Amino acid sequence: MLSLCTAIITYALLCSYLSFRADNTNALAQHNVDPKIEFESPYWNPIFDHAKSFIRHLATLYPLYCPTIQEAFRDPWLTTTTMVPFPCRRCLPRPQTKLDS
Repeated sequence: MLSLCTAIITYALLCSYLSFRADNTNALAQHNVDPKIEFESPYWNPIFDHAKSFIRHLATLYPLYCPTIQEAFRDPWLTTTTMVPFPCRRCLPRPQTKLDS
């Protein structure tokens, strides 16, 4: 479960909105049972595929498939040394749902 929490936090930090959004509370609760993370365009277009892969790898509810902390720290996204400018997230409005109202 810790890896799923890390995936959700990483997702929010990279795109400035939560990965689990829904139009009603029942649909939102379903995300806790069956997490499906989507990388919506245009918000995720400038984000590296390594970051998306890292999030997908962590976003599992099955303990046998969750990476250990050591495995997560060896992920290519965290070990790559190439530095690039990070795009400004304020340029794009975040997706809205009925719960935001």
